[in-house]
Amino acid sequence: MFTRNLQRVGAIALVLGAAGFVLVFFYLHAAFDYPAILSHGAGEVLPRLAAGGATLRAAWLLYSALPLTLLFAGIASMPLLEDGSGRGLARLGAAAAVLAAVTMMLGLLRWPSIHDALASSWASASADHRELLGTLFDAANRYLGNLLGELLGELSLAGWFACIGFALWRSEQRTGGALVLSAAAIVAIGALRQLTSVVAPIAEVGNVVLPLGLFLIAGFMFRTSPAAVARARADAQPRS
Repeated sequence: MFTRNLQRVGAIALVLGAAGFVLVFFYLHAAFDYPAILSHGAGEVLPRLAAGGATLRAAWLLYSALPLTLLFAGIASMPLLEDGSGRGLARLGAAAAVLAAVTMMLGLLRWPSIHDALASSWASASADHRELLGTLFDAANRYLGNLLGELLGELSLAGWFACIGFALWRSEQRTGGALVLSAAAIVAIGALRQLTSVVAPIAEVGNVVLPLGLFLIAGFMFRTSPAAVARARADAQPRS
């Protein structure tokens, strides 16, 4: 019963996190022109960030905290993963989810921390000082944002998706498994936009598929009993 309840609570956390990502993303898009503003330099971004004040800072803090729901959901998905494909896949899937949560959170936290500090200094900075602030801004975006939060974070998330999809497939939930595995492939390919622009069209699709994949996995976690998965897997074994 505890395992079943933990899995359901994890599913609810995943739904809340996915919904929060969508809602805060739309707020940041409306108030801050995110993510299009990422294509601009520090001279445009930092003054707009400072002008957003406490409200915009709070939105970035909330956005940065939302990956914690993925961390909890990843751990809570272990019974489903273990019953579907064994303890090894359960550990791999949970580790992928935790890595995705931590890297995404660190990538997003640059906004209410590093970038906020840079924005506070920008207005009164000299030309030489602004050049240094711009270099720090670009470095934080490149290493914390693009490489850590987006590339590694999304690849790790795709890894968790793949583990869930494989477990569902093994437990005779073939349609659900195929859908989650397809979402994993799209998210993984989209993450490679940091390395090549060839995958840009798939990355656009991935922006929609990612939250849908989270909702889909939450649905399977909420309604799938680990014991039922184990029985389905046993029934699928050939009889001697």
